[in-house]
Amino acid sequence: MKKSTKLLILLLAAVFMISCFAACDDEADTGKEVQEEGEKESGGAEHNDESANEEVTTLEITEAPEVTSEGLEFTSNKDGTCYVSGIGTCTDSHIIIPSVSPTGDTVIAIGKYSFSQAESITNVTIPSTVKSIGENAFNKCTALTEIVIPDTVTELGADIFNSCSSLTKVTLPDNLTVIPESMFEKCVLLGDFVFPSKTETVSESAFFGCTSLKKVDLPATVKNLDNCAFLACSSLSEIILPEGLTRIGTYTLSECSALNNIVLPSTLTELGCGAFSKTPITEIVIPDKVTVIEKYVFSHCTSLKKVTLSNAAVSIGHLCFSECSALEEIIIPDSVTTIEKSAFKDCTSLSKVVLGSGVQIIEESAFESCSSLTEFKFGKSLKSLGKYALRYCENITKVYYDGTKADWLKIDRGISWAKNLNITGVQCSDGEASK
Repeated sequence: MKKSTKLLILLLAAVFMISCFAACDDEADTGKEVQEEGEKESGGAEHNDESANEEVTTLEITEAPEVTSEGLEFTSNKDGTCYVSGIGTCTDSHIIIPSVSPTGDTVIAIGKYSFSQAESITNVTIPSTVKSIGENAFNKCTALTEIVIPDTVTELGADIFNSCSSLTKVTLPDNLTVIPESMFEKCVLLGDFVFPSKTETVSESAFFGCTSLKKVDLPATVKNLDNCAFLACSSLSEIILPEGLTRIGTYTLSECSALNNIVLPSTLTELGCGAFSKTPITEIVIPDKVTVIEKYVFSHCTSLKKVTLSNAAVSIGHLCFSECSALEEIIIPDSVTTIEKSAFKDCTSLSKVVLGSGVQIIEESAFESCSSLTEFKFGKSLKSLGKYALRYCENITKVYYDGTKADWLKIDRGISWAKNLNITGVQCSDGEASK
């Protein structure tokens, strides 16, 4: 009995030990699986990091390819540069000129006539590689509305935008010193324009016929307004002329039919032929540095009522004030020696003329048809009186000469200088002489 009990206890102990060994194996297997799983996860994470690193490495930032117009024509300069020579087969309305041609040359210029009469172009983008634009480059591009010329451009030809009838906005390089000849001629919709801050010269006909241009504010650097620069700008009502300006050329502001006020700078030395003709200005003061008042300068200024002449002027030109029908008085300074042909012809409101002591020559028809004059006085220095000088001044009843009768008779008097005058003679310092 005791022996049987002892065997049973030993058997149970053996079973318990076997169970313990089995549990330890299971835990070992489980730990191994956990370790392997961890290693897998760790390895996976490392793999993912490597993949991520590989992706970052392959995401290189590159510039987008330049989008430009295709089909343009280029001419090589055989030195790695070229210029645009024509629109070619390009049909874009917005022309984008490339910085490099299809053959690899750097585009440094837009050639003359390259886009002339390309009537479908509305906009143009010019690259910063361009340094010059040739004459008539965009002439008669009638649909072109705006353009920006980069600061790299230093050379501009004539007539570049001539007759671009839809052009409303232009930006020029700020370092530009000359507005080229006829650059914006007949750009009839160009209403606002900002001059480059270093502008010195506005060339001939630069804004001729810009009928929408209303105001011109010239920078202080401007010295020369060339012939016809603003001719027939019919909406121009204000122009600011800076001190430092020395020249206003021939017909520069003629036919500016809205311009009723102008102030000339004291630095002005030259006032060209017809400069303000056919404008509605009402008053003018000519600076003392102007020595010659050219022909036609104020011709047909029918609203001009008051004039102050330069004290340095030596002559008053042919037809200078002709048909200034509102002019009431003129004082000729002592510096003037010559009043040229028809200078005051048809000044029908002119009622007072004061001749300076230096006047020696009064040419043909100088005061013809000044029907409001009632008297006239010649200075002692007079040497020549042209024919018809006072013709049709029918309201003059007295003519005076500031010298003797003998001096009067020495004057070279043209035929009919006093035609239609109701006078019997000329009142001299010592009595009346025959006319």
